[in-house]
Amino acid sequence: GHITLNSFYEIDATPLPTWLSWSITIFTVIILTNAFNLIDGIDGLSGLVSSLVFSFLGFWFFVAGHFFLAIICCAFLGSVIAFLLYNWQPSKIFMGDTGTLSIGFALAFLAIQFINLNFQLPNESAARFHASISTAVCVLII
Repeated sequence: GHITLNSFYEIDATPLPTWLSWSITIFTVIILTNAFNLIDGIDGLSGLVSSLVFSFLGFWFFVAGHFFLAIICCAFLGSVIAFLLYNWQPSKIFMGDTGTLSIGFALAFLAIQFINLNFQLPNESAARFHASISTAVCVLII
């Protein structure tokens, strides 16, 4: 989908070479996907973290006017909340690798979209964060 991290944004807005842009993007997706896979060991932890991130990103995409991405976040949020009903102790189901890798990949994709779209907003926009990379890291570091 040609969704890449194109520069260092607020630090240095000069475009990165294509090979470096793709390398950083692939590294980011792999790290976020596997990091989310590692937190699936405790009942409710991966579901709560992903629901918080999907809530934040869905609200931001809606406020920023990117309704399709907001709908994607809401769809994932609804499925995670339905999953959480059965994942409290004593848990009846668990997410497993398929769920965590799918949700981790979706979070990585949406975080990269957030960074790119936030940087493209005008400075006077109410939805703009002044440090898009730092904001994405703060939301995902929970």
